[in-house]
Amino acid sequence: MPDYDHIPLGTLPTRITGLDEGGLRALIDYEEAHGNRLPVKLVLQQRLEAVQGGAELSEGAGTSTPEVSSTAG
Repeated sequence: MPDYDHIPLGTLPTRITGLDEGGLRALIDYEEAHGNRLPVKLVLQQRLEAVQGGAELSEGAGTSTPEVSSTAG
């Protein structure tokens, strides 16, 4: 997921709705190996459980990151 490390926690749930089980597991593994932030892990785990329970994936989710700027500030 592009710019994953810079996505605000408040927008993370809507950004991950397009990820399948494999994508979510990859993010959980990445988070555990890097930031290991409990609130982020909880959001990812809850979405993983929802997908495993049959939640639908949203097309195009997570592609826009307006709060992330590529310019130096």
